[in-house]
Amino acid sequence: MRTLMVIPQTRRIGVCVASWLKLDFDGQLDMLVVRGGDDPDAHRYANITRKCEYGRQVAVAQGYDYLWLVDDDMVLPPDALNKLKHQVETGADIAYGFCVWRVPTPRWSAALKLAEPFDVMTLDDDPERTRQAWGQVIDCVGVGSYCTLLPRRIFEQITFERRGVHCFDFYLSLDAQAHGWRQVMDLSVVCGHVSLEGRPRILWPEPGDRPGEMFRAEVL
Repeated sequence: MRTLMVIPQTRRIGVCVASWLKLDFDGQLDMLVVRGGDDPDAHRYANITRKCEYGRQVAVAQGYDYLWLVDDDMVLPPDALNKLKHQVETGADIAYGFCVWRVPTPRWSAALKLAEPFDVMTLDDDPERTRQAWGQVIDCVGVGSYCTLLPRRIFEQITFERRGVHCFDFYLSLDAQAHGWRQVMDLSVVCGHVSLEGRPRILWPEPGDRPGEMFRAEVL
């Protein structure tokens, strides 16, 4: 099985790159780092969308079995790809790794509800539920291209595009819901999210007692 890992890169973050090179996986994994070519007058979401759509088209044209989207600020666990592949092989249409959104308030990326214009509910809105779900696989609605695996049966029939103010991953989640595709998040695929604002840190999700406080910061 052949997987194309697509990274829309605007920064070189050593701890992230190091984690990608330590991945333990079954099958062939090719990395496509899409750098440069940005429109300086366009919103960064437009540039990210263009890069990921380019990667999707390469995956379609080159006959890849899986398309794995990974943001350039993600620190991945070594078993991330094998675990996400397992989820797709056992019934999921789209499988997500697990991280913390950085802004405006750190929240878990495990979205349970998502609708326009930006009506979102995340798992950590309920602290007790987060403790019960920790390390488990849950049904979700995305959202975020942080660490997202799509099988060919899905990525060959969609287009990554912006239809409004959000990045393409928002509309991917809406389209997946409209198609009735099953989206899951493996909460054992815990990814670090690097923040370069102020003192560089890696944000990691962890259970807690209050929404917006369920993370820990590791100083780089």
